[in-house]
Amino acid sequence: MKHIKENPTPQQNEAGRYGYINADNEIVIPFEYDDIFVYDYTEKIFFRVEKDGKFGIIDVTGKLILPVEYETIGASYYIDSNDDKIFFTAKKDNKFGFFNSDGIMILPSIYDNMSPHFTDETDFLEVHKDKKWGVIGSDGEIIIPFEYDWLKFAKKYFSTAKNTEDTAVVICPNEETQR
Repeated sequence: MKHIKENPTPQQNEAGRYGYINADNEIVIPFEYDDIFVYDYTEKIFFRVEKDGKFGIIDVTGKLILPVEYETIGASYYIDSNDDKIFFTAKKDNKFGFFNSDGIMILPSIYDNMSPHFTDETDFLEVHKDKKWGVIGSDGEIIIPFEYDWLKFAKKYFSTAKNTEDTAVVICPNEETQR
């Protein structure tokens, strides 16, 4: 098998197992996985590997970023003024955690639900824990505490409800204002 130089394409061997061979025809990811999905983000390339119903992340050099122990893994990508940012949400034991592209845990796997919002103007996650919603930045800092029954994001504003009181929370850099 040879690597297709134009893009990082996983290959399947005769036994039906997936792996990855780089442009130098070196096996970077051994042929032991049930499936491989490519996250191809400009300069940074990652593979979500699946084995026996569990998922992990391996980078294009073959380095294990997240071990193959998660129920599901998703990737979020955005570009800020300094760098490309890639984050992973991973579910383990029915709880979500949040990791950077080096595999460093930013948020432990203790959350019931997690929804990233990354754009040029936003850099946070809507997070659900213990039947309450809150907002956490990609750095792990709490922006809106976990005290809301529901939360909805639109542009730069959050609509929330706490004990049936509707509130609009304006998210600004380093500042939180309620109206």
